[in-house]
Amino acid sequence: MTKKILRGASIYAEGSNIRHGSLFLEGSKIVGMSESVTDHSKDLTDDTEIINLKKEWTIIPGFIDLHIHGLENVDVMDGNIKSISKMQKHLPKEGTTSFLATTMTQHKECITQAMKAVKKVMSEDRTGAEILGIHLEGPFISKDKAGAQPVEHISPIDADLFDYWNHHSGNNIRIVTFAPELPGASAFTRHLVSQGIISSFGHSNASYSIASEMIDEGGSQGTHLFNQMSPIHHRDVGLAGALLLDRRCYTEVIADGIHISKEAVQFIYALKPRDKIVLVTDSMRAKGLCDGDSELGGQKIIVKNGQATLESGTLAGSTLTMSEAFKNIIEFTGCSFEEAISFCSFNPAVRLGLESRKGSIKTGKDADLIILDENKEIVMTFCRGVCEYERD
Repeated sequence: MTKKILRGASIYAEGSNIRHGSLFLEGSKIVGMSESVTDHSKDLTDDTEIINLKKEWTIIPGFIDLHIHGLENVDVMDGNIKSISKMQKHLPKEGTTSFLATTMTQHKECITQAMKAVKKVMSEDRTGAEILGIHLEGPFISKDKAGAQPVEHISPIDADLFDYWNHHSGNNIRIVTFAPELPGASAFTRHLVSQGIISSFGHSNASYSIASEMIDEGGSQGTHLFNQMSPIHHRDVGLAGALLLDRRCYTEVIADGIHISKEAVQFIYALKPRDKIVLVTDSMRAKGLCDGDSELGGQKIIVKNGQATLESGTLAGSTLTMSEAFKNIIEFTGCSFEEAISFCSFNPAVRLGLESRKGSIKTGKDADLIILDENKEIVMTFCRGVCEYERD
């Protein structure tokens, strides 16, 4: 089994920070760490690879993106292995070492095909960013808050249809975004909770009272907070207010300064417990490409200055990277490095119940690692012990 020693950089480990230390990897796992950069004679074997890093650099856990549709002209809804595999290959460039393949509102069979493709990829031992499951965004959403979700394919809540899709996914659906005000939402929430699946409220016009009732039923997350949901009003704080005020709820945040302003991010940071904020990209196939025309769910998308919109001007996903989100949250809020790591790595791991192997640097966990330079730019990314990206 291949052994590696990453030495010389600071290590942001779970519970402690090591300044200019060494991190020991064996195969796909972290097997130890040390405050020393020199005394490793007992750890060396003929196949040990020593990677010397600059003292100005830092090692942090890999990012986990719970809401991503695509990048570089591919999308989960392409419904094929080639597109999903390309996402796995290219995500380490932005520090993402694992993710939820995210679908969108579409024709029943298009979603079914996407489920089958993700299941196939997950069943194979592929390199790159690891797929942790599926985020089903829609089609059980409000037509009033469709955003870039094609209105013609929006559907009433149908637990049997969800079960059909989950079956074809290999029971890999981990999060479902739906509108809690729709008929049948209460029973549907309980149905998801009984299977350990996260109910995330979004694309919704729910009042505060309805949202609060559905949180009590088991809803525990908000999808891209503030975007395409009933806003805060002084006589009814809506779904956004319910998600902010209830300490049980996680909130997805697209920290690009476009979907929500810097001040809105500060608002979330001031109100939400630090362990309930999760940064996501909600990125689509235009990410990583030049400005111009693109496509989302069969709709024409116009990308200008990195902002993706429908022809109507409605925002249509993002071109944000997780590495940009990491830097932005620090700039927008003044949060600590450790807090930003939690928002991008640890909190999403906890959200999925995977904190025993993901989300932080600790002996026994997966060697999902990012090496940052002094400007917080990515130098290298390791996915399960394999260097999947190295800056030229």
